[in-house]
Amino acid sequence: MRRNLLLLLLCLVGLLAVDAQTLSRKEVETYVINQYGKRWKDIALYLGEKDTLDKDNALTFEKNISVRGKSKNELFVDLNYWFLKTFSNASSSIEMADKELGVIMAKGYLPGIAYHSGGYSSYCVNIRPLVRCDIKDEQVKLTIVVPNYEVTKVDDGIWSAMLDEDFDKHPPYTVNETWSLNDCFPFAKKDGTKKTSSKALVMSHGYVEVLMNRIQMAL
Repeated sequence: MRRNLLLLLLCLVGLLAVDAQTLSRKEVETYVINQYGKRWKDIALYLGEKDTLDKDNALTFEKNISVRGKSKNELFVDLNYWFLKTFSNASSSIEMADKELGVIMAKGYLPGIAYHSGGYSSYCVNIRPLVRCDIKDEQVKLTIVVPNYEVTKVDDGIWSAMLDEDFDKHPPYTVNETWSLNDCFPFAKKDGTKKTSSKALVMSHGYVEVLMNRIQMAL
């Protein structure tokens, strides 16, 4: 019970940090369930067959959006306004907005995309996608990169409790980790956290798809 409360609290802290965002974890999860279902491992295997990691072991998604009748400057103003409303806190923010170059770069944040309690540890997974818009007359090239998974790991499982005589006398050991995608299922078949990695991949896809749809609607 204590471990579930602790990890839930850690995930909740992250969720509160993005309260001002238009795009929430709940919205992404609802989209994912409607689009793919809830069989996370099977869905991850299906998506993994289409996904290719780049040289940095990141997932890159691209979409070209045509907007007839709008100039480069008009598209820049529309997109910049949308990003200012949506990426408006310390966790998710605009990194660059150059009207002359026609480039907007932002860093997103979606906490608690996957949660799992295991025998030794519990995990809460977050992502920090990188978003880039290259803007021309009547066209926007949208690129979104998921570089890795940011994971809060809490050693609070039943086996950890059995091996630690003073388990109930101190808080469980908590550490923040960065998981490279090539070490995670389905890109790595020998992954000890397949359930966590599976949902993380599916939710990452969901975030990207919803974000792309939102950006297209803003134009």
